Amino acid sequence: MFSDTMALTVAGVAKTLTRINQDGYGAEYLLRESTLEYRVKIRHGNASDPNKVTQDRHNVEITRRVFATATTPELNDKVYYVDQILAGRSAADLAKAIFDWSTASSNANLLKLEGWES
Repeated sequence: MFSDTMALTVAGVAKTLTRINQDGYGAEYLLRESTLEYRVKIRHGNASDPNKVTQDRHNVEITRRVFATATTPELNDKVYYVDQILAGRSAADLAKAIFDWSTASSNANLLKLEGWES
């Protein structure tokens, strides 16, 4: 089990989220500030591939909600990661490879992705 708090750095600023829910299939963490909130959800389950082979599915999702003001609407951003593998196997090496690629050169590849490059 992960700890009761989760430390994230967002745009160079440290954020500490506190676990608000825990069950057998996941957990949820939250940090609510005056103008926005961060929420992280960790979920576990099963899925089937096209060959009907059951696989373990693990998902981590982070959302940022900027609260509406008198002059601006509410904004919601979401980023998530999923791995889906046969039980007992690990895809940590693949996850690390894609995370390293994504954040190489000061996040250049993420910015290209968000610019519709492929």
